[in-house]
Amino acid sequence: EKIESKKKELYGLVSDEGAALIVANEFGIKITKGIEVGRLQIKNLIPGLKKANILGRVIKIYPVRRFEKGKIRGEVGSMLIGDETGKVRVVIWDERVKLIKEGKIKVGDLIRVVNGSVKESSLGLKEVHLRRNSKLEINPETTVKIPELDKLEKKSEYSEICRLEEGVDYQIRGAIVDILGLNFFEICPYCEKPLKGGVCEIHGKVIPSYGMALPLIIDDGTGNLRVVLFGKRAERLLEIESRKARKAIRTRRDLIELAKERNLLGREIVVSGKVVRKRGNLEMIASRVIERPSPTIEAYRLLRLLKQTGV
Repeated sequence: EKIESKKKELYGLVSDEGAALIVANEFGIKITKGIEVGRLQIKNLIPGLKKANILGRVIKIYPVRRFEKGKIRGEVGSMLIGDETGKVRVVIWDERVKLIKEGKIKVGDLIRVVNGSVKESSLGLKEVHLRRNSKLEINPETTVKIPELDKLEKKSEYSEICRLEEGVDYQIRGAIVDILGLNFFEICPYCEKPLKGGVCEIHGKVIPSYGMALPLIIDDGTGNLRVVLFGKRAERLLEIESRKARKAIRTRRDLIELAKERNLLGREIVVSGKVVRKRGNLEMIASRVIERPSPTIEAYRLLRLLKQTGV
C-alpha cells in the first residue's frame, strides 16, 4: 500500500522498485553496500519489492506440496532462512523444487537469493518468492558473517503457530484459550496401550483401565492451534487421574469448573509434538508438555536471546 501510494504521489514516474527504495529510505532502512551489493537484511524486507537480494542460512525445510490452479499443475517448496536480523520464508516453484527433493539444499546451508519478489502471505507474514529471472545460489562465497545454525535455532526455540506445517515436529509456547472437551478410552492396565474390542495386542483380553484425551486451543499471539493431550499428559495438566475424572466429569460444565479451579484458562504452557491435518485443519498431538514453565528458566532463555540478537 505504501509503495502504491508513493507511486501515485510521484504521478507514476517511478517503478515499483524505485518507490520501494524511497519508502525504505523514509523509514530509515538502509541497503547493505560492499561485497554484497544491494543486499537487504531480512528485517528490512518490504512487500512489493521485486528485485530483493538476501543472504541467509537455512533453518528449516518444509515438505514439498503439489498445487493445481485451473489447468496449471506444479510443485512448490519452501524453506525458512535466517540472518543476523531475522528470518523469512523463501518459496520456490517447479524446476527449482528439485533442489529440495534431491537434497541439494540442506538445513545449515547458506543461500543467496537474487531478484526475489517480496510478498505478504495470507497470514500477513513476509515471504520471498523466486521468479523466472531470480537466482538461487547455494553456499556462495561471501564475507558477510551469517550466524551459525545453532544460534539461529535458539532464536527460533519456540515456533510461531502461524508458520506451522503438516508433518513436522515443533515446540510452541502459548496460552490455553479454550478446552474443547474430555474423551475417555479403554487402555490396557499393564502397558497402557489402547484396547481394540477389549483386547490388548500384547496382553490379550484384559479388564480395561481408562485413559483420556484432552483437546485444547492454544494461542501464541500469531495464531491458534488445536492441541490434543493424551493419557498422563492430560492427567498432569488437569491434576486428576483418568479413573477419578471419569466419575467426576460428566458434562462440559463439570470440565469448565475444574479448569477454573486449576486456573487453566489463560495459563501459558509449552507443548512439543507433531503437527497433523485432521478434517482439513492443522492440529498438534502433544508428545511433551511443560504445564508450568519456570520463570527463571524463561528469564535465562530471554537473556540468551537478547545477547544473540545484540540488543
